[in-house]
Amino acid sequence: MTVRVNKSSFNIREKLSELGRKFGLKGSELAAAETVQEARDLVSAGRKNMCINGDFRVAQRSTSMSGRTSTAYWTVDRFQTGISAAGTWTISQSTDAPAGFSNSIKYDCTTADTSLDSTSELWIAQKIEAQNLQHLNYGTADAQNCTFSFYFKTNKTGVYTVEIFQADGNRTVGFELNVNQTGWQRYSFVIPGDPSGTINNDNGVGLWLFIWMATGTGKTSGTFTNGKWAANATTNRLSSNNVNFADNTSNELYITGYQFELGRNATEFEHRPYGEELQLCERYFEYSTAGTGRFYTTRNDGISRGNCMWRTVKRASPSSVTLTHANPGGWSSAAVLGSDIYGMDFGSSGNYSNFASYSCDAEL
Repeated sequence: MTVRVNKSSFNIREKLSELGRKFGLKGSELAAAETVQEARDLVSAGRKNMCINGDFRVAQRSTSMSGRTSTAYWTVDRFQTGISAAGTWTISQSTDAPAGFSNSIKYDCTTADTSLDSTSELWIAQKIEAQNLQHLNYGTADAQNCTFSFYFKTNKTGVYTVEIFQADGNRTVGFELNVNQTGWQRYSFVIPGDPSGTINNDNGVGLWLFIWMATGTGKTSGTFTNGKWAANATTNRLSSNNVNFADNTSNELYITGYQFELGRNATEFEHRPYGEELQLCERYFEYSTAGTGRFYTTRNDGISRGNCMWRTVKRASPSSVTLTHANPGGWSSAAVLGSDIYGMDFGSSGNYSNFASYSCDAEL
């Protein structure tokens, strides 16, 4: 039996021209996606950024601190700066930012160090809480790839180092950040999943996301990991090509758009509402000038006793709580009697209504 099929004629040239036709925004990338996860990453479906305050808008401690020579959480929330024998710095929340952002963090060298010690350090890092990273499946065959991206601007070009450090697994992976121009530029790095890694399901540090600005030979004299996870050896952590950003008082550097997301693509930065970002920050540090309306007190023979509930439940019992008051003459003492993840008890002599503010630190 013979079956004949007739099809209307068509223009071959026209059909061939359609092969180069664009699909629209991200259409070509979506068409090339090999997995559902890759497609999801490209269209930015759902929550994705595992960093907090990545656009540097929240700065509860201060918007600027000068004369910094040690490691601490200076200025912008959730970002720790490491300084050890590497100059003196003013660290501030800046309004110099790329399109789509209103803030960045700025490092301004005020006292240079042209000859670093072997243990010298200068870095910025965000530590991500371990229980927020369980979906990465480190330590299994299903360990997930991620992408770390950020915007970077500096007047000192050269090689910086990006490092991801596993606190529980004591493992590290590093990349050279090659900066060859002085304007705002976005950089991204694919972080391979680590089948040999460890991220405990707890409230400790899961991953450190470092950008290294200066370092001594103690961390560069070995074999650089160069994109591959390895057991931590101090001498292997950083590139021997790393610049000394502390070598001149004219040096300035800005960073914003910190993002750590699943997949092998650096998608658009996830902008969250300010109030939501503030509450995420408050799990680790909270500052309030709410006044007496927040405080509940009783009096006993001229002694004020009271308590205050934190706005946000803390990651852990605070390492420090401070109290201030508007009129010192109204107080003969003011002390924290105890605190936990929910709030604090306090006591004072005199008029508790002059209570002005508190800060509570439960950082990683």
